[in-house]
Amino acid sequence: MPPLKRLAGFFARLLLLYGVFIVAWPVVRPGYVMFFRAGGNFLLGSFGSMGQVRFKPNPGDDPDYDTQVVLTNLANRARRTTESDSRFLGYMPVAALVALILATPITWRRRGLALLWGLPLVHGFVVLRVALLLL
Repeated sequence: MPPLKRLAGFFARLLLLYGVFIVAWPVVRPGYVMFFRAGGNFLLGSFGSMGQVRFKPNPGDDPDYDTQVVLTNLANRARRTTESDSRFLGYMPVAALVALILATPITWRRRGLALLWGLPLVHGFVVLRVALLLL
């Protein structure tokens, strides 16, 4: 197969798959937001020796920010509350990785291995990104 045709096929599949992930967000949002909050509470709940972080549902009406992050200094009980968007911080990097891997013209076995390695790495990136934002 000519290289340009193969490259065009890759980009067509990539755009189609990424579009499917974007369109699927309203359907997967409730589950992903719960996963995002639970993961944040588990991995980032203890922030240093005197810090605590809690990921909660956002009580506000803003549809773009679905998670409220409460940072508490346990020494003096000082609190800071901020809003976060699980779609932007977590879902989109995962969707981009999965779309790239599935669109790549390699065998399904290699795609499976790439997903097996890539998903934990991209979630590690998400955790690091959220931790840096909290700092």
